Amino acid sequence: MLRGVQAKLWGLLEGNDAAAPFLRVSAKTCEVFAPDTERYDSLYTSSALDAVTIACNVLDYADSHQINLLVDAASMRVDSVDMFLQLSYRMNPSDADFERQLLVHPLMQEELGRQDDDLSFLEKLRSKGADAWHMVLGRSAELGYSNLRMIPPRG
Repeated sequence: MLRGVQAKLWGLLEGNDAAAPFLRVSAKTCEVFAPDTERYDSLYTSSALDAVTIACNVLDYADSHQINLLVDAASMRVDSVDMFLQLSYRMNPSDADFERQLLVHPLMQEELGRQDDDLSFLEKLRSKGADAWHMVLGRSAELGYSNLRMIPPRG
């Protein structure tokens, strides 16, 4: 489902016919793939839920152009890293420096840095028009945005 969402969104960005049969995915058809967090106890369950919700949000944004959907999606990416760090490092939320531990962790710093760099990159592309999306795709591939970076610590 997530690959279908990705294909549809790239098709929309590139100006292709998004009505092609393999691209008939919507937020409604996407959301049924969200895992029930009460049913699964994997370290990645919360991130899987966030991934599906982000995909649904971006599909909804494509139809509505409500910027808050993209802001929520970016926030969910940070939440995914936050929850992953809490669970994989068994962080205690009642520790006095809990928030600092999360904020300074290299994975969180990487995520926050990527989001900041992406905003700067997109701001510079405003004047590029249709050519911009090829640059976005290139950046996405170059930076490995489809790769899972959340690997639990050993031991």
